[in-house]
Amino acid sequence: GTPAFADTAADMLQSLKSNAQQLAAWDQERDTALVELAQTKAQKLGISAANMDALILKPTGDDFVRFKQLRGVSVEALQARFGVLKYLNRLVTPLLNYVDLAEATLGSDA
Repeated sequence: GTPAFADTAADMLQSLKSNAQQLAAWDQERDTALVELAQTKAQKLGISAANMDALILKPTGDDFVRFKQLRGVSVEALQARFGVLKYLNRLVTPLLNYVDLAEATLGSDA
């Protein structure tokens, strides 16, 4: 790419890293809402959420009304968190082949 593209990409990456580091207070409810938002956006674009780039995730005011847990969170922070979740998902997915749930039962104390 061109030097201008490289500079822009570096700035975007730095912004994502900065926002990702500020997400320590996130909980499962916010992650769930974020994933649901991403799936909704991806479906509208005709792609899977797993294939959606984090920078495409740009919630609207209506999205923040629907996903109340995400109110007050910047778009950049949402994009960064979505990128982190996608990365973790990519790391864990191959390991699922080695998980055997055949003997697992609901309500058991293991």
